[in-house]
Amino acid sequence: MRKRTHRKIRNVGLPLVFGLTQQMRTDLDLTPLGTLESFKEGTAGPEAAHTLAAAVDLAAVLAREYTDEVQRIAYAALQAIRAIFWREEQTSRWGCSGDEYKAIREALLLSGDLQDKTTRRGVAKAIKQVLAEASIA
Repeated sequence: MRKRTHRKIRNVGLPLVFGLTQQMRTDLDLTPLGTLESFKEGTAGPEAAHTLAAAVDLAAVLAREYTDEVQRIAYAALQAIRAIFWREEQTSRWGCSGDEYKAIREALLLSGDLQDKTTRRGVAKAIKQVLAEASIA
């Protein structure tokens, strides 16, 4: 007869000290880049704008630990996101200029590089920080 224990069975995955898995990287990188393309095509909506805002916020939080140049790229993208929301308030249309598109794209690519350099725990901490600062949690 098997002994019954009261321990909970838990899923065992990679420890948080390892980097992101390929699927995690794909979700965090390709979704915002695809969303950015919807702005280029003129099919973006509020969901796309908020997806980009969250991705750029994550890049900005991750950039805090790096050089001024990295922080400048993230700040320029934050300004571009603010301009997109301001433009929507003024015109009731979602869109971005070429300069805003370039700034956001550069920050999204930078975010992918920063996520590769950061452990899963670091990325999880940054995501929690974004949620706390955005007051949506």
